[in-house]
Amino acid sequence: PTEANQGDLYTYFEATSIDSGLGTTAYIGSPCFVIPEDKVATVTFDYHMLSSDVMGTLSLEANANDGMGWTEVWSQTGSQGAAWQNGETASLLAYTGTTVKLRFKAAATNSFRNDFALDNIRITLEDYCNSVVTYNGGTLAVTDFRDTVTIRADYNTTNGSFDACSLVVTNNATLTIAADTYANIRSNVTVDAGSQIIIEHQGSLVQILESAEVTNNGNINVTITTP
Repeated sequence: PTEANQGDLYTYFEATSIDSGLGTTAYIGSPCFVIPEDKVATVTFDYHMLSSDVMGTLSLEANANDGMGWTEVWSQTGSQGAAWQNGETASLLAYTGTTVKLRFKAAATNSFRNDFALDNIRITLEDYCNSVVTYNGGTLAVTDFRDTVTIRADYNTTNGSFDACSLVVTNNATLTIAADTYANIRSNVTVDAGSQIIIEHQGSLVQILESAEVTNNGNINVTITTP
């Protein structure tokens, strides 16, 4: 590019160096940083890839294991034209609760017409629990571990096991976790007064985080059948 996309500075890979025998791959990396277990990190950046020849690949890689075993979380291959590509995003959901390091990798072809640039790189955090699913009867429409589930009517997991970010049982409801079914809850479980959770023999209620808490103002009953 002829200029930065944001402000005055940007970082770039100058492919002319290929003809000087300096290699076809370059990296720019972050320091290690911690993503809290109750947050999800997203990387946002602007990039530029222009070539009149066969263009290589720009990728973003993440590592949570002391620099061993890099994992690609975003990539783009081929010329993207003369304009900056704005606001590209890559989720670091898989790295929540870990110490992670990032690096951009520019892998050119053997052509000196492979110029890459990056600008406006930033990392934002949002709450891990980002939506609320309230059950009042019918179908429990839970999508993933980012849903906070509130049970306001009797529910039995014979109608479907579920994963959730946190769980609240309220409104005098009973949540029954039947044999060979489960409720996997990432963080806290709350049972309000007048409500209850019944865990039947071979049913499974699991809290995943070590910091997860249980607030029991109602009843939690575990049924065990002995031979």
